[in-house]
Amino acid sequence: MAEANKKDLNLEKVVTPGQLVRKRFMRNKLAIVGVCILIGMFIFSFVGPLFSPYGEYTLFYTAADGAHRLSSLSGHHVRCKDTEKDIDGGSQEARQMLR
Repeated sequence: MAEANKKDLNLEKVVTPGQLVRKRFMRNKLAIVGVCILIGMFIFSFVGPLFSPYGEYTLFYTAADGAHRLSSLSGHHVRCKDTEKDIDGGSQEARQMLR
């Protein structure tokens, strides 16, 4: 009987590595704040569009703004890497896209 009591006294609580990590993490207040901010950003990325007055395809510039951007390219020759064709900054095709 005395040996059984000794064995009970010598038992230690087994702590897994995951429990150690969680315990250390919970002690670090800045880490908890960071995780809360990340979770908030993640949730808002899905909930935010419900409150936004703008749609997916709303443009924040007018055709005049686009024409001004293209006019700064006139006289310059730009080569498009994706299509491997030459694009003139003031071309008729670009002007039609803005209308």
